[in-house]
Amino acid sequence: VPQGLDDTLPATIGGAGGGPAVTRLAGAGATWPKTPALTLRLAGKPGDAVSVVVTCPSGARRLSFTAYAPGDTASAVKGTCVATGQDARVTRSLRLRPGDSPARVRVRVRPGPVARNGPVDWYAGVYGHASR
Repeated sequence: VPQGLDDTLPATIGGAGGGPAVTRLAGAGATWPKTPALTLRLAGKPGDAVSVVVTCPSGARRLSFTAYAPGDTASAVKGTCVATGQDARVTRSLRLRPGDSPARVRVRVRPGPVARNGPVDWYAGVYGHASR
């Protein structure tokens, strides 16, 4: 994966105009279709819910994603990737499984609304408020 994680997923999202900021608790990158899913382990104690951002530097909406706590696909969140995390909007809250330590989030991607042939680099970030 050619870009660095910090190049595509910011350490924080939001906070402008007095709104709340969320911090990246975990992140990773891969290339689709070779790697269609990643499991991210969250740093710190993330509380009971987090949000997910997926970026595709080659273009927004190239991939769609589903994110869920392993073992709890019923409360999954879905979306499409954005070109950069700088302007990303976080998903609705994804509920984490109580008692999982460390907490984990599984992100699975598939062709999106503007998919093209060939591989797509993608990056997944999990955001929330962590206490250490």
